[in-house]
Amino acid sequence: MLVAVALVSACIQPGSRAGENESPTPVVIPDDCTDPPDAGPPDAGPPDAGVGCPIDFAPSEIMQGDVVVRVPLDLLVLRGKRAITGALTIRSDLSEVALPDLEYVAGTVRLEGASPRIDLPHLCHAGALSIYGSLDTLALDALRESGGIFISNSTLTSFRAAALTVLDGDFNLNTRLQMLSLPALTTIRGALILTSWTYEGMPLPDLTGLSTLSTVEEIVISHASGLVDLRGLEQVRRLPGGLFIETSDQLRSLDGLHLDAGSIGGIDLRENLDLEDLGALAPITSVVTTVDGAGNRRGSGAVLIYRNQALVSISFPNLTALTPPRTSDSALAITANDALTRIDFPRLADVRGNVYITEDRALPACQAEDLRSRVTLPPGATFVVGNLGTGTCSGSR
Repeated sequence: MLVAVALVSACIQPGSRAGENESPTPVVIPDDCTDPPDAGPPDAGPPDAGVGCPIDFAPSEIMQGDVVVRVPLDLLVLRGKRAITGALTIRSDLSEVALPDLEYVAGTVRLEGASPRIDLPHLCHAGALSIYGSLDTLALDALRESGGIFISNSTLTSFRAAALTVLDGDFNLNTRLQMLSLPALTTIRGALILTSWTYEGMPLPDLTGLSTLSTVEEIVISHASGLVDLRGLEQVRRLPGGLFIETSDQLRSLDGLHLDAGSIGGIDLRENLDLEDLGALAPITSVVTTVDGAGNRRGSGAVLIYRNQALVSISFPNLTALTPPRTSDSALAITANDALTRIDFPRLADVRGNVYITEDRALPACQAEDLRSRVTLPPGATFVVGNLGTGTCSGSR
């Protein structure tokens, strides 16, 4: 079972100092002192059933509290230390930082500063991982357990974690990533977020490095300049938090996403200039805002499709219901898609919010009017049609 405990001082049983010829007294983290992992969403898969990370350490192998590494002396202090009970911050300009003995950090591992290479070859557990600074080489070969991972870095071009199986939080990458390899990762108990705020965007060419991922709350992709489709996400069957993709100019389709028939938390597709195929969304039957076990809202409950200039057709053949959080919210917005000539919602009837079909200059207005005549809106909700093209509705629904 995945071990997601935190080493805390109160739970470490102090052993006597070993004499010169004595073996060190081992320190065992008792079961009743461990903190359970955060509860995942109701649809999340079970934790990894494989071997967890070590939690039994001798007193001499444990560093108490938070640790900051700045200078070579700090590395010497950590020689032989296998566990840190607090957070680890590496804020250094050394040409290389290596901690070959470290296996367990209860708190967040923060990689900051100007060190271009950081080597943590035996780190198995991190409470969370945050990467900033000018790092360009990172070794995390043994990392198996972690809370969320956040990377905001313009120099790191590859991220590998061959042993990582479950993330108990978001996987948030804001970087110039070119290669992503997580061959054992099955579960993200949060969002998969791939973004880049640089002008060039994120050049990652595909998502095949996530080919074992099957459970994730939501997917957010922004400024992904290298993606042409979603190959690599074939095992993902549900997105209770939704799908959000914006400003990914090479993206042509959502192929690779094989969703089961059922609900999704939301669909938001904005300013993807080459996007022309939404066929991967055909199995969806409803777009619904839900509430998880902790009372957190999941999804927008809406379909928003805005300024995808190559998109000619929007078809949701199985969609029956749209349920945003409030009737005053948008349930369906199809706006400023210049090449759009066809919308097809043959089964949609229950719409519990506002509808906007506007500024789609090639779309025959009669298609929007046909949809308006067939759906049921709650009191106070509006259906706005405007600035559309002329043409026939022959063969449309």
